[in-house]
Amino acid sequence: MKKLLYLLILISAFGCGDSEESRTISEEQSTVILTNWADNFIIPAYEEYLAQLDKMEEAFEAFNSVRSVGNLETLRTRWIETYTAWQKVEIFQIGKAESLNFQTYINLYPVDVEKIEASIKGEEYNLELPSRRNQQGLSAMDYLLNGLADSDETIVAKYEAEEYRTYLSDVVSRIRNLSDQVANDWKGAYREEYITNTSSSSGGSLDKTTNDFIFHFEKMLRANKVSNAAGVFGSKDETSVEAFYKNDISRMLYLVSLESSKNFFFGNSFNGDDQKESLRSLLIELDRSDLVDQIEKGYTELNEKASMLSDSFSEQVLNDNTKMLEVHDASQTLVRYFKTDMLSALNIGIDYQDGDGD
Repeated sequence: MKKLLYLLILISAFGCGDSEESRTISEEQSTVILTNWADNFIIPAYEEYLAQLDKMEEAFEAFNSVRSVGNLETLRTRWIETYTAWQKVEIFQIGKAESLNFQTYINLYPVDVEKIEASIKGEEYNLELPSRRNQQGLSAMDYLLNGLADSDETIVAKYEAEEYRTYLSDVVSRIRNLSDQVANDWKGAYREEYITNTSSSSGGSLDKTTNDFIFHFEKMLRANKVSNAAGVFGSKDETSVEAFYKNDISRMLYLVSLESSKNFFFGNSFNGDDQKESLRSLLIELDRSDLVDQIEKGYTELNEKASMLSDSFSEQVLNDNTKMLEVHDASQTLVRYFKTDMLSALNIGIDYQDGDGD
C-alpha cells in the first residue's frame, strides 16, 4: 500500500510539472539578440583586433628591416595593443574560430621555450600542428620580444641571426593567416548563417554563444589568467601567467577581458553608445531580475578585487598569493550564477566538459 501511495505521489508530481508552461526563448527573440551580438559586438571586436594587427605587422617589418632598440620598443608597443584587442575577441570561439581552434593557437600559455629555441636552432617545425600550439601566437611573441635576454641591446643582437628573424616572421604570419580566416568568415557568409541559426538545440547560435561566454569566463578569465598560477588546481606557478616575460601587463589584460565579458552580458555595445539585447535582457524578460542583480554585484566585487592585484600577476603570486585566491573565489561565485542559475533559466545545456572539479 505504501509503495502504491508513493507511486501515485510521483505520478502526480510529474503530471503537475508537465502541465506548467515552460519558459522558452522565441525565434524572434533569438534573431534580435543574435543580430545584436554579430553587428554590435563580434564583428566590431574583430575589426579593432585586425586594425591593431595591421600596425603590429608594420612594426615587425620595420624592425626586421632595421634592427634597433627603438624599433624593438615600437614593435613591443604594437604587440601590447594587439594583445589588448585580442582580449575582446577571445570570447567568440564560434564558426571558423571553433573549427580552427583559433584561441589555442593565438594565446596558449605558458609557452614552451625549449621547443621554441630548438625550432630556432634548426629543429624542423610546422606551426599548423596541434603539438606546436604553445610555441606560437601572441603568447610566443611575449618571449620572442621580451624574454630572449636581460637587455634590449642583447635582444636586438639576437635578431642579427637569420634564424631568429625567420621564426618571429613565421609566428607573425601565422597570427595574420588565422586571424584573417576568422574575421573574413564573419564579414562573409557566416554572419547570416549565425543569425538565422535560431535552433533551440545545442547547435543553435544562441546556445553556442552563451556556452562560449561561460567557457571564456570560467576557463580563460578565471583558470588561465588567475587560478592556475595561484595553485588552485595544483602547485603555484608564477610562470603560468599571461605575458610572463613582459611581466607588468597581466592585470591590464585581465581587466580588459573582464570588462569585455561584463559588457557582453549586459549588452553594452562594443562602442559603448547604448545597451542592447543581451543575456541580461533575456533574464529580465524571464522574471529573473534577481539573478541579474546578483551577477551585477558579482562583477563589481570581482573587478574591485582584481584591481587590487599587482600589475604583474607573477609578482602577486610570489609576494601575496592570497589576493589571487580571492579573485578566484569571486570568479567562482559568478561561474555558479552562469552555469547553474542562468543556464537553467534560459533552458540551455552546457556543451563543454568540466575538467577541474567545478
